[in-house]
Amino acid sequence: MALPPLATTFDLAAFAQRSDIPAATAELALAIASATVRAYLRLDVTAVTGDVVTVPPSYRRELQLRQRPVTAVTSVVGADDGQPVTGWTLRGAALVREQPWTSEVTVTYDHGWAQVPDDIRGVVLALAQAAVTNPEMLRQVSIDDYSRTYATETLGAGGLSRADEKVLDRYRRSSFTVVPR
Repeated sequence: MALPPLATTFDLAAFAQRSDIPAATAELALAIASATVRAYLRLDVTAVTGDVVTVPPSYRRELQLRQRPVTAVTSVVGADDGQPVTGWTLRGAALVREQPWTSEVTVTYDHGWAQVPDDIRGVVLALAQAAVTNPEMLRQVSIDDYSRTYATETLGAGGLSRADEKVLDRYRRSSFTVVPR
């Protein structure tokens, strides 16, 4: 499933304060920046309806779903028998019940933000702007008496800076851990 960019070409033109960015260049820069942010967050970010996932047993009372925020769970069935699983409640991005989850289940759920949070969109736009305004990743350009120096943050465009990571950390999904039985 191809996910949409986390910002629009109109957003990029406004953010960069430039109306001369070719559409194909803007779309590619936004696609790459969006993929970079999604990979760091380990989240789709945008709203997804009816996502079907098979979740392994956690052997705990809590079964974590991989995407956040969870907006609805429409079905939980046993992965091997297809029988509905009942007696759970949704807390955040986890299905919680009295007894441990000891078998694999298939969950159908909705997740993501209907509107991309502004701070996530800002990081995407900053990455895309760096790519379109300095595609050669030059440090400085000088012609006769004209000189232009780029900020070092734009060098190596396409990667997240530590400042970008700090902004995104509040949304980042932690890695799963193995729970010994």
